[in-house]
Amino acid sequence: MRDDARSLPTTHSRFSPMPLTLFLKDECHLCDDALLVLARAGIADFESVYIEDSPDLMVRYGTRVPVLKADEGLELDWPFSVDDAAGAAAPRT
Repeated sequence: MRDDARSLPTTHSRFSPMPLTLFLKDECHLCDDALLVLARAGIADFESVYIEDSPDLMVRYGTRVPVLKADEGLELDWPFSVDDAAGAAAPRT
C-alpha cells in the first residue's frame, strides 16, 4: 500500500457492519487505488486476501482484481466508487 493512503481524509465516516473481503494482488496499482477508496469511505474493517496464494482464487479473480466482496455474496469489480463501497458495507434489512 502506498504511504499516501494513510493520510487521506475520508469523505464518509461510516462503521463497516457488513463483513467485507478485498481480493487483491501484490504490486497492483489498481489494488492500491481500491485501498484508497475504502479509506475514503471510512471502511477500516475488512479482510485482505492476496489471490496469488491460491490457484483457485487466481482462476476466479486473476483478471478481475481488485474485487470487493460483501458477506452475503455481492461482488464489486473494479472500478468501484466510495459510494459503491459504502453501500456494500451497509447492513441489509
